[in-house]
Amino acid sequence: MARRGDIVTTYEGCQPFTNCQDSHPTVFVANIGIHTKTMKNVPHTFAPILCPIHTTPLMRVSNTVFASNLGVGRKGDKYLLGEEITTVLQSTVFAGG
Repeated sequence: MARRGDIVTTYEGCQPFTNCQDSHPTVFVANIGIHTKTMKNVPHTFAPILCPIHTTPLMRVSNTVFASNLGVGRKGDKYLLGEEITTVLQSTVFAGG
């Protein structure tokens, strides 16, 4: 299950990696808030030429495990512009396959 600080691969030109930024205020795994649908990643640069800073919401999440009616994020889930949660720094809690 993804939490604040887990690693996101951007697949973009300027900055190859960023992190999960937002976290749930009351649901935690190993004392760190989990990352759910519509929560954003850390602002990062986008294109090799202009490099505007942007952040995008998590869109593809578990459809069977929820926190406050929002699907929880997991390794492999994706953000609006294709960024992907690629490294989850805890290995004890899993959600929805």
